[in-house]
Amino acid sequence: MKIFFRVQQRAYEITPESVSWPWLWKSLEEAKQGEIDRALEYIVDDELIEEIEAIEDLDERWETALEKAGLETGIKNGVSCFEDPEKLVDYFESRGGVDDEIAYVLIFKGRFVEVGEDGEDIAKFVEEVERVDWSDFKANIDMYIEKYVG
Repeated sequence: MKIFFRVQQRAYEITPESVSWPWLWKSLEEAKQGEIDRALEYIVDDELIEEIEAIEDLDERWETALEKAGLETGIKNGVSCFEDPEKLVDYFESRGGVDDEIAYVLIFKGRFVEVGEDGEDIAKFVEEVERVDWSDFKANIDMYIEKYVG
């Protein structure tokens, strides 16, 4: 198991079942519906579109739409994070930083899954190690590197 660093919104907790989706959407359900809408744009058979739209269960509708359109999901089986804390800081500073009122840095143990679309690591969360305010993390990055990276 490795140590990973993630900016985590205070509004919800990460669990081992957590997944990541593109920032365009605010929830997993919204991400799945967005992917359904995108998939339907690739399908030319009106009857098939109607069949997919008639599926009541969101997960089944999502899986069917992606399969019929021949698309892969952007939803990742793990959470976006960085093994390198400096890359986390660079990534978020290039996007305007992080508001301590909204989010914090979650340091956790996890298992690497893959590299995400923005070059970030995707890891399966296993266990929380520490929570740190962004401003403290950024100001003391060398200490966190020494403590967790070596």
